[in-house]
Amino acid sequence: MLKDLLQNRKCFKLVCGAGNEDAEEVEKLAYVYAKAGARLFDLSANEEVVQAAISGFNRTGSDISDYLISISVGIRGDPHISKASIDQSKCAFCLACLKVCSNSAIFTENNKISVNSKRCIGCGKCYKACQFKAVVYSSIPKPINESIDPLIKYNISCLELHAISSDEKNFKESWNLLKEYNCGIMSLCLDRSEIGNNELIKRVKYAIKGREDESVIIQADGSPMTGGVDDYHSTLQAVATAEIINNARLPVFVVVSGGTNSRSGELLKICSVNAHGVAIGSYARSIVGEYIKDKNFFEKKELIELSVMKAKILVNRIMFYLAKL
Repeated sequence: MLKDLLQNRKCFKLVCGAGNEDAEEVEKLAYVYAKAGARLFDLSANEEVVQAAISGFNRTGSDISDYLISISVGIRGDPHISKASIDQSKCAFCLACLKVCSNSAIFTENNKISVNSKRCIGCGKCYKACQFKAVVYSSIPKPINESIDPLIKYNISCLELHAISSDEKNFKESWNLLKEYNCGIMSLCLDRSEIGNNELIKRVKYAIKGREDESVIIQADGSPMTGGVDDYHSTLQAVATAEIINNARLPVFVVVSGGTNSRSGELLKICSVNAHGVAIGSYARSIVGEYIKDKNFFEKKELIELSVMKAKILVNRIMFYLAKL
């Protein structure tokens, strides 16, 4: 089914977030975007999160097999699996980090700044905002077997490796471990922040070596977790990365991500860059955030209708332009 979506360019992927372990939010996101027409959902390698997404699918009243799950893991150093914490000895309680956090992961308690690690997605905004260097980032991924083994029973459609790091050895080891699960289609998320164009293509070639044609998705990441702004500039790097992959003429599916928003499909069309799908995280979450934050969301018909309407506009716009590629 996933291969059909990609081949027919009908792949809108909702990125709940590799680092997003807020099960309550994921259930709402899964429900809203499933109702809006999304079919593929990217989730953290966390059983509670996967169960929450399935609960969201069930709430739609549709056949649960209509919805596909992609599980994301990452290598050391990749921002998608990094988490912020606060060095209290350096913190001046200026609240600069709290003001820029777009995922409501930072809060105050007893006159201290703290981070809700379940909501932290590793975007780095707080790190850049702190002039006192009190924000510390750590990236300590769980062993792949510990992350994936409990989830295989949930009929996973895709396993995705986030490999935004210059650590080639860790990339190859992690990719080879994921391959052992024989899940069918695999996905590799790459950008150009740590490696150049030539090295990026080398990684793609390594990933597809010995595999059937069109059994690997290359997620062309532009600027990870920067899609909160809905303009062409934010999504430009994702389109540029997709073009580099296309120019290599390799038998892969290309999905753009990282800074993606409602303009992503249109910019692909304008630039004549081929893609089989669009994955949207920060922007997709932000446009429904004011509705789903309500604790009684599922009991409020008006909030449900408004959030689904906004999500449907986004999904339909992306699908419209994908069909024209």
